[in-house]
Amino acid sequence: MLSPISLIFLVVLCVLIGGTLLKLWLSRDKSAIWSPLTFICLTLIYYIVIPSFQGLRLYDAHAVQGQYLFYIASVLFYSCVLIGFSWKQRPRFKKWDDYFTPQNAQMVGAVLFIFALACYVPFRGFRTTIWADDAYIGSARTGFVSYFIDLISLFCFACGLLYMYWRSNQSRLKSGIVFLVVLYLTIVVYIVGGFRYRLVMLILSLATVYHLFPKPKRINYPIVLSVGIAAYLLFAVMDVSRNYGAGLNRETVMQVSLSDAKKGAGENVDVCCFSIASIDYYNRNGGYSLFEPITTAVLMPIPRAIFPSKPDGRYMREAQVRIIGDSSGGAAFLCFAEAFISFGMIGVIIYGLFFGWFARIFFNNYRRNRESMGAILLLALFNGFCYQWLSRGYLAGNFNDFVYFVILPFWLTTLFRKILPKSIIHE
Repeated sequence: MLSPISLIFLVVLCVLIGGTLLKLWLSRDKSAIWSPLTFICLTLIYYIVIPSFQGLRLYDAHAVQGQYLFYIASVLFYSCVLIGFSWKQRPRFKKWDDYFTPQNAQMVGAVLFIFALACYVPFRGFRTTIWADDAYIGSARTGFVSYFIDLISLFCFACGLLYMYWRSNQSRLKSGIVFLVVLYLTIVVYIVGGFRYRLVMLILSLATVYHLFPKPKRINYPIVLSVGIAAYLLFAVMDVSRNYGAGLNRETVMQVSLSDAKKGAGENVDVCCFSIASIDYYNRNGGYSLFEPITTAVLMPIPRAIFPSKPDGRYMREAQVRIIGDSSGGAAFLCFAEAFISFGMIGVIIYGLFFGWFARIFFNNYRRNRESMGAILLLALFNGFCYQWLSRGYLAGNFNDFVYFVILPFWLTTLFRKILPKSIIHE
C-alpha cells in the first residue's frame, strides 16, 4: 500500500516519464526514440511504477515509515538525469566510429565472436541446447576464470555488427545465415548462464541497431511486441527452472503453465521493495557506506591474485543482513538506492547528474555520426547497458559490465587491427 506522500511523488514521476516518452515519440527525428532516455524511462516503469501497484509486500515495503523517501529519491534522481542529459557534449569516439565498414563488418564480428567463444568453451563447454541435462561440468569462477567466462559479453557486439553487415549487403542469404547462427548460439549461451540481464542487453542493443541502421526508421511494433512478450514469458520460465551455468531444467519447464508464465518473473517487485526498505533503514539508522562503492568499483579490474585484499562489495552484504537478516538471497536494489545508502539525497543528486551526462555522450556521438556503424553500435550497446546500470545498484559490477559490453569490443578491435593482417580485418 502506498502512503499519500508516496502516491503524490509516484504521480510526479509518471508525469515526468510520460512527458519524456511522448516528446521522443512525437519527434520528427525518428532516431530520437532510441535515445538512452527511452530505456531509462522503460526501466523505471518496470522497476518502480508497475511494482508500486502490486502491493509492495516484500521486506515490509508497504508499511515502512520512510517509504515516501524512495519515491522522492526516484523523482529527484530522474530529474537530475534529465538535467545531466541536457548538457552539451563534445565528440569523443572519432576513431571507434570509423573502424567498421560494409567491407570488414562481418570479419570483425566473426573474429570477436570466435575469440570470445574460444575463451569461454574451455571453462563452460560448447552448447547448442539450453537444457541442464546436457550440461558440461564447468570450472568454478576462481582466479582468472571469470575474466574468460565474462568475454561472452562480446556476443552482443558481434550480433549487432553481423546484422549490419547482412543489411548492408542487400540481405544476402549467406551473411544472413552467419548472423542467425551467431545469434542462436548467443541466446543459448546466455540462457545457459542463467543471467537474464545479458538477454535483455542483447534484445535492447539489437532493437536499437535494427531501427537505426542503415537509416532511422519508425518502430516496428509487431516485431517489438512479439519479442517483448516472448522475453517476458521466457524470463518467467527461467525464474523457476534455471541452473546457473548449466541451463534450464527440462522437467520444470514442462510443468510451467501459460498462466504461471503470464505472472512474469517477479524480480522487479523484489528490487523495488528492497530499494524502499534500504532507503528507509539507512535514513533511520545511519551507517552510510560513503566512498566504499566507488573504491570497490575503481579496484574491480585488478585481479584478486594480484591484490588479495581489494574490496569485495561487503557493503552490499551488510545492507542485506541489516534489512533481511542474512545475505544468502542476493537481494538487489536500484542504482539510486545505492547512491542513497552512500551519501543520502546528495548521493542521489550527484548520481543522477552523472548518469544523464554520461548517457548524453553516447547519444551525441551517434547524432554527429548517424551513418557510422561504430557510432550506432556504441549507442546500441550503451542502451542495453542502461537497463543493467539502473536496475542493479552495484557500482563495481556495473563498471565491470560497462567495460565488457561497451568498451572491450572496441579495445579488442583496436588490438586486432594492429596484430592481424589487413587481408583479415580491412582498414
